[in-house]
Amino acid sequence: MVRSALLEHEMIVAAAVQWMEQQDVDADDGRSKEDWSLALVDKTVAGQIVQESGWGEAFTDVDRLLAAFQSLELEQILCFEDFDFSVREGHQNAIADIAGSDDPTVVRGYVFYTGQDLDAVLKGRPLLIAFGAWGFTGIAVVRQALVNALGQAGLEVAEGTVDERVSVKIQWHRRGWASGDLGPAALI
Repeated sequence: MVRSALLEHEMIVAAAVQWMEQQDVDADDGRSKEDWSLALVDKTVAGQIVQESGWGEAFTDVDRLLAAFQSLELEQILCFEDFDFSVREGHQNAIADIAGSDDPTVVRGYVFYTGQDLDAVLKGRPLLIAFGAWGFTGIAVVRQALVNALGQAGLEVAEGTVDERVSVKIQWHRRGWASGDLGPAALI
């Protein structure tokens, strides 16, 4: 959760406490679950801040991904990050979001990656991006728009068929902790 740089500090601490409660685990040094989780998250964030400061590149692969998503949004293709946990849920919820929007007729399609996809990237595998069409737009059109946007942003896309998710080689360097965007300033 810390490496993804998608959740705020407090949310990660709460998730750690929840995990300890679900696993019926106690801190081995007598601290409360909350204090132990806070210390663990703070230590992990401090390490992430050091890593982020070592990223010499001004524009990371994640910055490129976000730029691609912004260009797709301009083409009325909705983009979702860390969307649900499974591809099936992602498709269902993307369709529900579009159908429930103020004007679903302007939407041409959607793209997303799931929590499972993000976990895979954090383990060094490619990012798999799912996609779907909406309205009169064909699925091949949405896929091609996604591939074009990723390529124009400077990301390497693996070729595949229209029915597959798009595979992108990406190193997950998402800035957030070092800039203070996700956690308390005291950690920086």
